[in-house]
Amino acid sequence: MSEVVPQYRLDIDCICAYVAEGKSLAVFARHLRMRFGTVLLWIEEQPDRKKKYDRAITERERWCIEQILAEVQQIALADIRTLYNEEGNLLSPHEWPDSTAKAVSGLDVTAPKYDKDGNETTPEIKKIKLYDKLRALEAAGRQYSLFREKIDIHAHLTLEELVLQSIKPIERVEVETVDVPVLDTIPAPNNIPVNDTPVLAESDEVDF
Repeated sequence: MSEVVPQYRLDIDCICAYVAEGKSLAVFARHLRMRFGTVLLWIEEQPDRKKKYDRAITERERWCIEQILAEVQQIALADIRTLYNEEGNLLSPHEWPDSTAKAVSGLDVTAPKYDKDGNETTPEIKKIKLYDKLRALEAAGRQYSLFREKIDIHAHLTLEELVLQSIKPIERVEVETVDVPVLDTIPAPNNIPVNDTPVLAESDEVDF
């Protein structure tokens, strides 16, 4: 750390260069054996220091975005063939290309083995697990808006159709129906005289 910042000395340019690379100001202060709040307060004492530090924070955010996009791109475009040599033998992990090694999520290796002298031998790789290539491609495609659905907004409507669409339709009003009980016989009112003459049926005979 002494090569980056002189010990027990604060330099705003060195701080900004350190932070812009994606590193933490708290780690920077720890290397100097200073409190994080003390370093931050020293930065905010002068407007010029604060302005440079804010610019470094912006650069760090851009750096993080670029790093994340690069990681996603390497996972999406990883080629498993680069892990093997020309004879088809699997290379040692330290020989793997960085672009493909970043796409490896895990390894399944054999149980520990020992040689005749009792020294542990290097385990053999049985299986290589990679991150989901399809999900990485989808993430990269969304970032660059490659999978947006295309909607045709050039509709050809006549003047009559435009007028009809602008008219607000009449709201329908629902009417509730009520069931009224039907009586077999309706009694006559009291103020209407009732004819006492009997009603003859068709089968009755009358002599005159």
